[in-house]
Amino acid sequence: MSEAAHHAVGASLHGWNRELRWLIAICLLVIVLVATLIAKGFTEAQTPGVTDNEIRIGVTMGLDGLIAPIGLDCVEGLRTAVEAANLKGGVHGRRIKLVGRNDGYEPLQCVLNTRDLIAKESVFALASYLGTATSIKAQPIWTGAKVPVIGFFTGATPLREPFNPYNFHVRASYRDEIHALVNLYANDLRVKRVAILYQYDLFGQSVRRETKELLAQHNLRLVAEGSYPRNTTEVESALKAILAGDPEAVIMIGTIAPLVKFVKLIRANTRQPVYLGSASFVGGEIFLDTIGKEGEGCYVSHVMPLFSREKSRVLLDFQRDTELVNPGFPVTSVGLEGYIYGRVLVEGLERAGRKLTRERFIHALETIHGQPFGPGYDLSFSSKNHEGSSRVFLTQIRKGKYESLDVKD
Repeated sequence: MSEAAHHAVGASLHGWNRELRWLIAICLLVIVLVATLIAKGFTEAQTPGVTDNEIRIGVTMGLDGLIAPIGLDCVEGLRTAVEAANLKGGVHGRRIKLVGRNDGYEPLQCVLNTRDLIAKESVFALASYLGTATSIKAQPIWTGAKVPVIGFFTGATPLREPFNPYNFHVRASYRDEIHALVNLYANDLRVKRVAILYQYDLFGQSVRRETKELLAQHNLRLVAEGSYPRNTTEVESALKAILAGDPEAVIMIGTIAPLVKFVKLIRANTRQPVYLGSASFVGGEIFLDTIGKEGEGCYVSHVMPLFSREKSRVLLDFQRDTELVNPGFPVTSVGLEGYIYGRVLVEGLERAGRKLTRERFIHALETIHGQPFGPGYDLSFSSKNHEGSSRVFLTQIRKGKYESLDVKD
């Protein structure tokens, strides 16, 4: 072969090699792009409830029956915070959608709703659980699925101990509340004989045990106990048992309607005044409006900032956003609690960033410290503590209003 032919063949091979290298480079680039898209799709598939423009949050609440006044106010507060965020464009370009279910304050229905929200509705997270028995029964489902829950309208210890990394509590515990009431009875009112009225379920029995422990620690004598069936107002037998003990004071553990009935009955059947105190589950202003003049003198613990005191920033935000989202809707402490659940949810989503996963969201919530919603309300989480607040506001009903009390510790 001539030298010219050799040069021609060499040039041809060199050109072919150059084209082959370009082809290989393009193929590698395509492979990388495809792998990236597959990985992205796989990641998104691992984050249920999250799309390019939406985040789905599941809610199951008691929205009918005796518990309805609390459930409706709480979920409306949550919705107010969420819709206020959506009106500003959502969170990192995504709107928040609440997917709701009514459990009627019944544990079995709460379990079924929780399972449905996670398995069928594919929600990203859950929010605003109402009640002790309902929450305790559903807890294994969301824990097993590793789904975070923001906000429990209950201060029950079994939801806090042992530590559950998926439970985020906004309110103080029932133990904190009962401790404040027992301090009041022992140190300010100087009573010695105390009775307990409680709802006969996981809620009532859990708080009853802690109440008995706290009474013993303060050297107060438990002289009587009475219970009533869940989701009823059948307090007559409890009243009879408590009156037989001749107490100076009663700690009431229950919901609005049965406690209102009990207060009216005990006052109609005693000659000497009996001090009556309740934890926050009676629903703040809802209890006040329901009981009317019969509530005069009752003691009630609260876990949210009081409307009667100097207004905190989050309370002012709640009032503003309520007028924006649902003008004319009553602004209550129960609604405020639901609103704070929503604010915590939005804050966590903001901090988690656009690349949203449940793990990132949980970690983001754990970075909330101090006063995230302005002066007047403290809320802090960490990787080892998801009890955001232990603050209790103790009040007495006077002339149809809650008056703040300063109690000796």
